[in-house]
Amino acid sequence: MCNTIFNKNGYCCRFIVDQGLISHNQNLGVFTVKGTTGNAHAIRLFPSESCTCPASGGCYHILAVRISVGLEDKVKLKKINLTQLHRNTRYRTDKKSGRKAPRPGDCDINPAPDSVHEVKQSI
Repeated sequence: MCNTIFNKNGYCCRFIVDQGLISHNQNLGVFTVKGTTGNAHAIRLFPSESCTCPASGGCYHILAVRISVGLEDKVKLKKINLTQLHRNTRYRTDKKSGRKAPRPGDCDINPAPDSVHEVKQSI
């Protein structure tokens, strides 16, 4: 049926482009796509992407129009902030609280009577 681009819903956008199910109306500034169910949907790319289908998330009609125009989505590698990753891996008690007062989990250590610390103070 088709060979390449699927969106997150699994619909084959390349199939729609290859079958010529997309038409452009210059007067209205919209594209018309005949979907997999046979219904026609109006798609506007600019100034913001919109489609008349009931899908709430990523619409395969919009992706098919973007492919037919030549605006295929490129894989964008997100720049990783290693400092933020390191901070996110800390436990809640290990993070700085940002205040001068002791934190609720903090407690003072009272040395045992026979400890080295106690012996040094008595001498």
